[in-house]
Amino acid sequence: MNKVNNKIIGLIYLPFLLLLIGIGLQKEVSVKLLVRDIFSVVELPSYTSIVSNLGILFWCSAFTVCWFSYLLFKNYLSQKKRGFLLYSSAISLFLLLDDFFLLHERFYSSHFHLPEKLLFCIYVIIFINYLFQFRSVIVKTQYSILLLAMFFFAISFSLDLIEERLFPPPQLGPDLFFLIEDGSKFLGIIGWCLYLTSVGLLSSTKIMSQVKTKNFSPKINQEEDVITSEKIRIF
Repeated sequence: MNKVNNKIIGLIYLPFLLLLIGIGLQKEVSVKLLVRDIFSVVELPSYTSIVSNLGILFWCSAFTVCWFSYLLFKNYLSQKKRGFLLYSSAISLFLLLDDFFLLHERFYSSHFHLPEKLLFCIYVIIFINYLFQFRSVIVKTQYSILLLAMFFFAISFSLDLIEERLFPPPQLGPDLFFLIEDGSKFLGIIGWCLYLTSVGLLSSTKIMSQVKTKNFSPKINQEEDVITSEKIRIF
């Protein structure tokens, strides 16, 4: 196994080192607010936002699994399936940052004056384009998990839009409303992560088992997206 180049290690550390230096030099915000854990800054129970925080971890897991699968198997995949993994990674990273920094709830509206309804429409368009553009790939995967995730996301988005007009809804109390809205979103994130994990596992199982047992160096047919010497499909 090749050792990691020291220059690569330096390039990885450099931006984060510069970030810490920048935090230390700036005078606008207390350094404590930027570097300490939120529970060390604000007197809140440690279980505060536990479901939301778990959701962020699942977003991160989904991105990591999908991106790693792309890097590991890109030479074995057709352009279409490479694009599928890249698009899936981009969606996961985008929604991870959105959730982590509350972009659609605060940043976009305060800095760009974008209404939340418009942002939801953009998100829906992104997912519709994803399903349409990669439908030929998705149908060869365990797409039922993906559809289940989309179902939960749809419930959460719908309730979020209702909340803007009428809160709390007369049919539901605040606690039940938040439980259904944020719970549906959480289940959707789990489904998304599970789906991308299943795609990565299916790819790795088929490829690595053949490489291990046959000990061959395959040539890739980009049109058929198979290991031509063994005729093994990735999905």
